[in-house]
Amino acid sequence: MKRLIFPLFIIISLFIGADHQPAIANVICPVANFTVSPDTHLILYFCNIIQYNNQGKMKKYKKITKIFKTKNESIKEARRYYQNAKQTLRKSKNSGGRYQDVKYVRDASGMAYLSALMAIDGYLIQKGTDTNKLPKNISEYYRAIAKLPKDGKLNTMLNNVYDDLHVWGYYRGMQSVKIINVAFGEAKELIDYLAK
Repeated sequence: MKRLIFPLFIIISLFIGADHQPAIANVICPVANFTVSPDTHLILYFCNIIQYNNQGKMKKYKKITKIFKTKNESIKEARRYYQNAKQTLRKSKNSGGRYQDVKYVRDASGMAYLSALMAIDGYLIQKGTDTNKLPKNISEYYRAIAKLPKDGKLNTMLNNVYDDLHVWGYYRGMQSVKIINVAFGEAKELIDYLAK
């Protein structure tokens, strides 16, 4: 459905005219608040990722994720993501110590990385962080962890998961079975460590 929205908007705009783009956009997607004439950011409007202030300037990005209220909910979801990542990784055959389909490796690495971040979110919630003030990027995660008394082990674990799963597995498409398995083990270790 999302793939059809943008072409539909373009077609209707061509027939009715560019002057009516905000009105057309509001009909197609009534939940979005169009305060400026839609442009190339239109598709992001439909996904509700970008918000605009009343001067028409891009204000902020919204993270579209479910916010968990308790540590247990967050850990449970982290484990679910981790299991989904393992299932996705199994779809890629390996031979000679290398995964053959990098797409599955990237997808699985991304899910495993997110599972670790969800576990950290749960830990931060337990330590009193407001759910609306949870970290939104890796720098904020490092700062939040630095404020907590957890003997530096959590910081090292996050660093390993970030480097191995996010950078090498997801972005670089690392295909080494041994390295990816070690990285998945690091994510599981982090989740288990925070579940205590």
